[in-house]
Amino acid sequence: MSATTSGVGLELGGSDPNFLTSRWKWSLRLIALVLVFLYSLVNRFAMNVDGISYLDMAYAYMKGDWKIAINSYWGAGYSWLLGGFLVPFGVPFYWESTVVHLVNSLVFIVALVAFEYLLKGVIQLRAQSHFGEIDTTPFDEWTWWVAGYVLFLLVNTLILPVTIVTPDMCVEAVVLLASGIVVRMAMGRDSTLVHVLLGVVLGIGYLIKSPMFPMGLLYVVMTWLIVPPARRRLYRPMLTLLIFLLISTPYIVLISRAAGRPTIGENARLTYADHAYGIYFLYWQGLESGSGTPRHKDATRKLMNAPDVYEFATATGGTLPPYYTPPYWADGLRLHLDWRGQLGILRDSAKEVVDLVYALREYFLIGLTFIFLQESAARFFRRMWEGWTIWLPAFVAFAMYTPIHIEPRFLGGYILLFWAGVCFALQFPQGQFAHRLFRAATLALALLVGYRILRPLREYVPPVQETVAQALAKHGLRSGDRVAQMLFENRDVHYWAHLGQFVIVAGIPFQQERVFWNSPPEIQCRVEQVLRQTGAKVLVTQNPPPLLVGARWERIAGTDYAVLFLNPEGCNIISK
Repeated sequence: MSATTSGVGLELGGSDPNFLTSRWKWSLRLIALVLVFLYSLVNRFAMNVDGISYLDMAYAYMKGDWKIAINSYWGAGYSWLLGGFLVPFGVPFYWESTVVHLVNSLVFIVALVAFEYLLKGVIQLRAQSHFGEIDTTPFDEWTWWVAGYVLFLLVNTLILPVTIVTPDMCVEAVVLLASGIVVRMAMGRDSTLVHVLLGVVLGIGYLIKSPMFPMGLLYVVMTWLIVPPARRRLYRPMLTLLIFLLISTPYIVLISRAAGRPTIGENARLTYADHAYGIYFLYWQGLESGSGTPRHKDATRKLMNAPDVYEFATATGGTLPPYYTPPYWADGLRLHLDWRGQLGILRDSAKEVVDLVYALREYFLIGLTFIFLQESAARFFRRMWEGWTIWLPAFVAFAMYTPIHIEPRFLGGYILLFWAGVCFALQFPQGQFAHRLFRAATLALALLVGYRILRPLREYVPPVQETVAQALAKHGLRSGDRVAQMLFENRDVHYWAHLGQFVIVAGIPFQQERVFWNSPPEIQCRVEQVLRQTGAKVLVTQNPPPLLVGARWERIAGTDYAVLFLNPEGCNIISK
């Protein structure tokens, strides 16, 4: 249906044009672009631990160091994207994080375009689905677009932040685009070219993150099920599957050779061991019952007790080798069913779901209210069933992550799919009251959620990691030098080492830093000697206690970091 309002063209399936014009759309888009720019500006120096590994991988690929680059734990697609922006333009390390956040902003825009594509398809599918009910109306398009945009911004700022350096937003874009294609197939737009396009999208999704392989197979099955039996053509879903496998299989072969076993990715296996058995592969010694023992003699070695000191000097690549290539350091791990551990995972998953519901509390409460206002629960669930092509991927993804490990950031695109599926099933009596109710609820959502979205913009992230790297360089450390770190609580942001191109070869885990600071001088001296034997030149820590006059630790100005230079002549020498 085509309509115009105030001379502005509009083509949206069957709605009252008074509710929405293209000006509303462009206003929403402008708000989204301004918001992502502000978030990226405020957080341009922010970096998380996973992002460091993706950056290490990006440089390895761009340099052609295939032995280091091919990794069965981290997905390659996101690292290719980062490397494609960083290496050809010779970005200085000080500006690296800024460029990374610029790339994330571009991914945000792609995800936004994919969300619009999905939303248009769902609106059109809803307009075609009357369910035999008269004198009722679904959401008008103004409500669809404004509520959808607000939810999209909420998801991509507070649940899956645009500032976090992980491939999860890329996965979100793939999920939204694939679902948009499938929704159009449900309306009869299932040409051969569309099936080819879906296969390409799913293949790219797997290269970005390995959980998209089983999800890709789900989408292939859906392309068969959504077509009425009289119109089914087996070759089309098979073509989608073929394209998907042509893109994914070469990478599967490469990472399987690297892992020494057939695999589509080792992330799920090691994550399960971490949460079910309490095995953290960074310090794994094979002491847990039934978990196996490290296969490589040069795996993580424990050098000292009280405080615990570990060495991981084997050159497997990355700033922190065990975190960059976990499958090597955890080789020999045996998985087994541990009911207590499994129940612990389910308990943790339940907590994450509660946190997710709280993060979405405005949508959750208004959604429940609208569901309770439905004239018939049976009809509502029948409409939900009719819209299964929208919400099924969200349901399957949730079921896939729950028994292994679930984090809200994994579910960004699936949250949007579930919201679209619920809205698809809502139906209200016709009349002005329904439209006023829609607009009132949507404006309330925008105001309440908008305040929460804007609050984090007050928190500027200073260039602390860059300052630490520069300070160490001024003290004579060079690219390739070995260093050690002592973690503070559960922080492991070793971006300073990546920026300085240092290699972390030894460390003191979190909680053990308290043991170190409470130890007598002779024990601290012994720690220094042990670390020096690993080849480390400095020990870096964060938030040390007040340092005594004459202490050999040196605070790095403008940060909460401190450094101890490991003098080969012994710890009784007071360094500058």
